[in-house]
Amino acid sequence: MQRVHFKICTLLILCAVGGSSMNAAEPIPFTKVAPLIKQHCSKCHDSSVVKPKGKLKIDKLNIDLVQGKDGDHWQEVLNRLNFGDMPPKEEPQIGNADREMITGWIVQEMRRAALTKNTITQFRRLTRREYERTMQDLLGVGIEFGRRLPEDGRSKEGFRNDGDALRISPLQYEMYLQIADEALAGAIVTGLVPEVHRYRLEAKKPPV
Repeated sequence: MQRVHFKICTLLILCAVGGSSMNAAEPIPFTKVAPLIKQHCSKCHDSSVVKPKGKLKIDKLNIDLVQGKDGDHWQEVLNRLNFGDMPPKEEPQIGNADREMITGWIVQEMRRAALTKNTITQFRRLTRREYERTMQDLLGVGIEFGRRLPEDGRSKEGFRNDGDALRISPLQYEMYLQIADEALAGAIVTGLVPEVHRYRLEAKKPPV
């Protein structure tokens, strides 16, 4: 059981780092991504919108993650796509193929920027909300798993999902293990199989 807990917590912590699977031999050109972004994101995050959600104008972001200064904003877009925050639930949802194309391009460019700058992508833990949603999706229960976790701090730029602000301490890791232990205990049914009772009902015509 301890090995299961370790695998679950490792999966949860790594979820925020990973992106889409991508074949390095076949880079994704932005020409394929641009129309998808326009189709799925322009309604809420275009410069033509009076009040774009989160003040995010995707059409104004620099697509050059090596020389440009919008890497953090692209990371925000990636996180929102991965955790289902974009598009909002009341809007038409992105198909898996389109989502994979967009997130795949972002991950591809982030890797290229990291290699060019000779830097390592920051390893971070999940935010409270990301942890809660991941556990709910994983176990299929509506328990508020994140309520016992401390509040997430904000980075200098105001983001709650900045890698520098989401380091994981030994105490937090122990808390992840404890919550996973309790979650499994509540989600997995154990004990004797209940006895099955079968009933047969027959419908009869009412008396005339």
